Amino acid sequence: MKLTNRIENGIIAATAMILTVVIFGLYNHFFVLKPLQNELKAQREAIIHLAEIPKYSIDNDFGKMKTRDGKVVLDLDNEMDAQELHNPSKKSKKILSKKTFWERIFNSKD
Repeated sequence: MKLTNRIENGIIAATAMILTVVIFGLYNHFFVLKPLQNELKAQREAIIHLAEIPKYSIDNDFGKMKTRDGKVVLDLDNEMDAQELHNPSKKSKKILSKKTFWERIFNSKD
């Protein structure tokens, strides 16, 4: 092989490598990173919108923290009242426990 042929092949290989890196970089930027950035921006807007709603707002109330036996404990007051069911469904019926083998033998009164 002549020297000029080797130089020409080296230039072609270097050019192909540079073009491959540039094409991959552009593909990665436009088809991977841009959609992810847009999705992250949309998620951030949704989180900010939800944080503004009083129902979902986060309140850092450190007044509820108390010490008990050298530990810091949150004192949460649960004010949730149990709701009574006006129309109990079939699922809420009392489930009878299955008797064991020995209970069936010795408790034959039931």
